[in-house]
Amino acid sequence: MSQYFSAAMTACDNRCVYCGKDMLIDFETFMTGEEDHLIPRSRGGLDDATNIVIACSLCNRLKAGWVPPNGESMDRKELVNAIREEILRRRLKHMQIYFGWVFKNQELRPLWSNEE
Repeated sequence: MSQYFSAAMTACDNRCVYCGKDMLIDFETFMTGEEDHLIPRSRGGLDDATNIVIACSLCNRLKAGWVPPNGESMDRKELVNAIREEILRRRLKHMQIYFGWVFKNQELRPLWSNEE
């Protein structure tokens, strides 16, 4: 944890800035909280409080080094929202893979389907 962790946790209301997970729900969850650079250092992002947020390990992993087109010119709120949308898209993709494994031998139909 860097010197920015406490300020980032406070700014994010102790939640993952991307999915909203309560990072203080228990010790294990707290320990999975990670500092995320909105603009990765590898892409010129600063290692300071203006560029660091708290993310759960899953969101941080799904984000990886992704930055939206023109992300460097977005204000912080726009940037967080754009990253949040991309992470949600990636989560859904991985959830489809997960449910494919969970229900590998079962045919799934939407609840609203009229098929019997």
